Amino acid sequence: MKQLFIIFWGLIFGVTTLAQPPVKSSYISIFNSDNDDLFLPKQDIITEPPSFSVRSMAEWEELEAIAVTWDLDYSYGKKKVIADIISYAKEEVQVLIFCSGKSFSNVVGRVKLDLQDLGFSDFNNLIFNEIDFDERVWIRDFGAHTIYKNDVESRFLIDWLYPSQFENADEKVSSSMSSFYQTDLFATTTAPYDLRFDGGNLLTDGLGMAITSSHIYDDNIYDESTIDSIMKEFLGFENFIKLQKLPYDEIHHVDMHMRLLDEETILVGEFPEGVADGPQIEENLDYLLSNFKTSFGTDFKIHRIPMPADKNGQYANENGSCSNLGTGCYYTYTNAFFINELILVPTYFDGKDMDEVALNYWQELMPGYKIVGINCSDIIKEFGAIHCVTKEIGVAEPLRIIHKKLETSCENEPIKIEARLQHKSDIKAAQIFFSVNGASFQSVDMNRKISDNWEVELPAFSVGTKISYYINATANNGKTINRPMVGERGAWKFEVDCTSVSTQNRFSSNEFEVYPNPTKESFQIKTNLTSKPRVSIFDYSGKAIRSLTEYDFQSKINTSNLSNGIYLVKIDFDENSIYKKLIIND
Repeated sequence: MKQLFIIFWGLIFGVTTLAQPPVKSSYISIFNSDNDDLFLPKQDIITEPPSFSVRSMAEWEELEAIAVTWDLDYSYGKKKVIADIISYAKEEVQVLIFCSGKSFSNVVGRVKLDLQDLGFSDFNNLIFNEIDFDERVWIRDFGAHTIYKNDVESRFLIDWLYPSQFENADEKVSSSMSSFYQTDLFATTTAPYDLRFDGGNLLTDGLGMAITSSHIYDDNIYDESTIDSIMKEFLGFENFIKLQKLPYDEIHHVDMHMRLLDEETILVGEFPEGVADGPQIEENLDYLLSNFKTSFGTDFKIHRIPMPADKNGQYANENGSCSNLGTGCYYTYTNAFFINELILVPTYFDGKDMDEVALNYWQELMPGYKIVGINCSDIIKEFGAIHCVTKEIGVAEPLRIIHKKLETSCENEPIKIEARLQHKSDIKAAQIFFSVNGASFQSVDMNRKISDNWEVELPAFSVGTKISYYINATANNGKTINRPMVGERGAWKFEVDCTSVSTQNRFSSNEFEVYPNPTKESFQIKTNLTSKPRVSIFDYSGKAIRSLTEYDFQSKINTSNLSNGIYLVKIDFDENSIYKKLIIND
């Protein structure tokens, strides 16, 4: 309400300033939660690359809002998923709802009735915008993407080409987003910058690294160097990684089997060995780890999460009844969505069995964040889940903390912690909050080293000391933020032992062998690693069967009391986890 009030009076008194020379004025209708009708000037659509340095926002950065679509002709299943997303998201950010219904009058009013039928009693923090978007629910692909000038200076939005039959949705939704948030829209829609790109095929670390699939070549006439050039000019990508598209993923979007958790960490879906897209995922992962580093110049940390069979027990490569393609559904737990301190994760089995394993694992990986599962068993039949039906809008003035997490330190040596801190008004102060062996957190001030770089030294500790820490920064305008965003609840952890863990962070599923497999009496895990991981066994419904706190890779694990069937073996290090399939039979 406050933002709408300010924009409204700004228009009356003529104080609105556009970032670029104005074009011919046009207007769109914006509805707030009280159904007030306000008219905002449509912002410029700029088809030339930005004339300034550009940074593409990472999805775990601070959000001001999210956007979703709602067509009155959507199925109940689609409406239920979007309503569930809205109900959680509106407690964190504004929710911009694009409403459509070609055969209906009073579209916004009817959308509100739909929401009431699905349990809504109020519409606080919801903003309704009536436009025609061709009933497309996949706003991830055609909604505008947040970019920043000079890292944190000003927010802009960018739009790519979308299939011509859905151009109406693409243009109207993206331009409406830019108009509501009063920021110019850059667009790769005119030669020589006419680039087709789907938002679901993009993962980026906010530091100039991005991952996509080779599907980008199917959609464009340009060669790799030209595509790289366009992406660098419009999004600031210095390192644009292309992985081979998966044969059984009908849409070939990386968000269906991968998720960046931070600048160093990737969550990757894992099929049972040899099943569906499993072989190509493993090949892509080996290619990624062998040829690329993080933006910090270090190895990526890889975590694996199962890609389960659908409710019929079928995978995407098997004949089945999912959608109209006669295949199994593409169940994925990586198609998740960050909303500040909240993470929404797709589920398929009413939160039970494999869902429970996945949600618990997400909580392990993102401690302190609120992890919520939303049943996507209906919309996944159309090859999409939570990430596909949402689009984030970053804050106008981000307070940014960039930090390479500490993984170890040496005995009796001071612990140096460094971070890059940025805000439009500059940084006033920064602190490290740390805990020793689980004691209460204490703070120490960081010192500006040069430019945006800050550092501090913690005292030396003996081998075996466990340290937890997080960073807090305050801008000159008074804004403050933590990294991790949840602060103490999700503090980073390491142990003083002076041992490099870089090789551990790179391990993949192929480095482990469960043998004999199949088995009945017992099994072992074969690997070249020497660390002692935790090992857990789950049945294939996700129920925990057994857990070993330390496993030395020499011992046999008894399975004689387990029934015949398929099981999952979870091999869990502090910074990495792998699932392997185990078959038990006589």
